[in-house]
Amino acid sequence: MAASRALSSALAGTSPKLSIVAHVVNLRPRMNPQMLLDNTIGNIILLAPVVLEILEETATNSSDHELCDLVNLLHKSLNQYNSEYLDTLKGKEGFGAICDYLDFMEEGTFIKPPPEIYTFTSWTRILNKLDFGWGKPFQIGVIGKVGPVFGNLTIFVALQCDQQIEAWVTLEEKQMAMLEKDAQFLAFASPNP
Repeated sequence: MAASRALSSALAGTSPKLSIVAHVVNLRPRMNPQMLLDNTIGNIILLAPVVLEILEETATNSSDHELCDLVNLLHKSLNQYNSEYLDTLKGKEGFGAICDYLDFMEEGTFIKPPPEIYTFTSWTRILNKLDFGWGKPFQIGVIGKVGPVFGNLTIFVALQCDQQIEAWVTLEEKQMAMLEKDAQFLAFASPNP
């Protein structure tokens, strides 16, 4: 988001866009076992969104305080997917609850100018026991060809050879170039050349 803000401020007369951060939530571990049918397969996921309105005066300034606020908002959004909320998804009323969720997500498509959406997901627990018969892989590739569908997507993967986390980040080229030079980002990450 800081790279996007810096790019938009560099363009004369361009104001920063609304940003939406969404974390993919795996609902299976949050559900009561009675809610799952014996024949259900695949992922049961929803997005936990956070809408961030960027004020003009903070458009080019990024601080630890803003990052902390973002993490707190995202934490609150994730915690909304508790057993009480998941109970609203059961039965005939569940269809209405899912429709309400989809309507909320669709509202974002009507915002002008279109918001920037940044999606995060963690595969750190999903792939930790992966073994195709010849031992655990030492590295896992996440995405093949990256297209617009995967723009602004970050996937966290645990490295099998040690206790580190790898982040697969997809951004536009100009944003990625700025991110790779950002001091705050480099304090937490070691970009892979």
